[in-house]
Amino acid sequence: MKNELEAFVQNNGLTGEMFFIIKDNDNYIYRRVILHDENTEPLITENFKKSITDEIIKRISINDNGDAIIDNITDMNYEHKGVYYFDIASEDKSTIIKIIEEISSLTVADNPIDFKFNDVNLDNIIGLVYHMSDGDKNIFLYQHRYPNFLHKKSRLSFLGEGDVLVPIPYDMINISKVIDFFVFDGISYAINIKLLEERYGLTQVIDNMVSEVTPKIIEMEIVNKSVLAEPEKIFDDMKDDRGFMRKLARVLKNGILELNIDVNIVNEIKTSFPTIGRNIDIINDDNGMQYIKLTSKARKKAFIRLLNDEAVRSVLTQKPSIAQNHKPEKNITPT
Repeated sequence: MKNELEAFVQNNGLTGEMFFIIKDNDNYIYRRVILHDENTEPLITENFKKSITDEIIKRISINDNGDAIIDNITDMNYEHKGVYYFDIASEDKSTIIKIIEEISSLTVADNPIDFKFNDVNLDNIIGLVYHMSDGDKNIFLYQHRYPNFLHKKSRLSFLGEGDVLVPIPYDMINISKVIDFFVFDGISYAINIKLLEERYGLTQVIDNMVSEVTPKIIEMEIVNKSVLAEPEKIFDDMKDDRGFMRKLARVLKNGILELNIDVNIVNEIKTSFPTIGRNIDIINDDNGMQYIKLTSKARKKAFIRLLNDEAVRSVLTQKPSIAQNHKPEKNITPT
């Protein structure tokens, strides 16, 4: 995909068209923006060509085989600023994401409704989609409406016209170079994870994954269920820590739950990986059974760190580590 994008932006024959996504009462709709001025479309297209290079291509790492490294967004591996396959099920996608994908499915036979600047309040625009095409491949770039997107005219708004300062008689919009989400060649990708969490439904997806993985963790033979009044709520005190929640959700898909980890294995991990091991305490219950101590937030963080560690999984599966240049997590000292 990286090579295809590099070739795409080198094409001097790219054309572009713009769509606004608008909040209409409690609904979201899209409208095509007419770019009649001969300078407008080439200028915006050139702006987004640079954005594709800076915001997408430069974020994509290459492995030793020369293949692009693009994780699924549900892998929750967000330690590096990358590009992610948006592998969220259709029923879990936010309305705006669905609209972006609907725009990307338009054909030349479709005739979308045009945006009327005199009829629609610019305050109702919540984002824009810019479609670029070389006649064969297509990319649809989504840019969320940021605070500097709209300049509302006021009694003291002016611009320079020649040597004269004159009042601005209209509202203005500012298009930046940011790309938050895009569809290329029919496949959806995410860039701005924080925005997707805050505004576009990813938080709910993460919480759903946490709800699914928590009972699986509890059923492991390393958590003492007998001392938990409500085992399913063992991580409820961590809900405000979104970084932790992402890491907890990651356990669902990283393969560790299939390895039948027990206390003996954890003890081996403590010996083989002292940095991780010193933050994990094994305790005995009244019957002499051993369990991991999960009595504080710091201990829970250390435990989930162990379950997500690439080197640990590599040893347990006797397979080479597939770590993708993510920076090491900070050491956590339990209390």
